[in-house]
Amino acid sequence: MLALITSSIYGQNRSRITGTIKDAKSGEALVGSNVIVEGLNLGAALDIEGQFFIVNVPVGTYNLKISIIGY
Repeated sequence: MLALITSSIYGQNRSRITGTIKDAKSGEALVGSNVIVEGLNLGAALDIEGQFFIVNVPVGTYNLKISIIGY
């Protein structure tokens, strides 16, 4: 799995996490994957293009857990 993740921080106390998740070999979007911010009650599912965004994230450093059934 290949995850491209960006975070935008503008001197605020809340931010967002966005990214795209694709299969490393085929380059296809892994539609149906779930992205969870560990330690917080926040997450998102990928859209049809493999993109996700999680809003209202407190500024900081986090680990993301990405999962998909049957992959």
